[in-house]
Amino acid sequence: MKRIEVAVACILRADRCFLQRRHPASRKFPGHWEFPGGKIETDETPGDALYRELQEELLWRPDSIQELAPLDHQYPDREVRLHPFRCDGPGLLCSPLSWGWFLPREARRLRLPAASRILLDSLGS
Repeated sequence: MKRIEVAVACILRADRCFLQRRHPASRKFPGHWEFPGGKIETDETPGDALYRELQEELLWRPDSIQELAPLDHQYPDREVRLHPFRCDGPGLLCSPLSWGWFLPREARRLRLPAASRILLDSLGS
């Protein structure tokens, strides 16, 4: 079974986490909310992928990142390994997608991919 490696940003400010909504026409998880990030390319470290994805998706570069424990999740058609990072830093996050800052209890009511829900739960609160 194919395994996809993904770097994801857990951007937390004032007890809220930043999530963005996938485009409704996305092939995988259309309209679902998730942490920003993306696939790790060949010859790229998870940290390098994180910085690249944050620049591409949000036009933002964190001041600091803290690598968290990887999270594996089995979907029916593939396995996903999330490489989460807690990200800090000032500045606006610019996304063409719908986005928001959510308290964990609010985020749990959103439509999230299963792996994102597990990651949210692992952050506590």
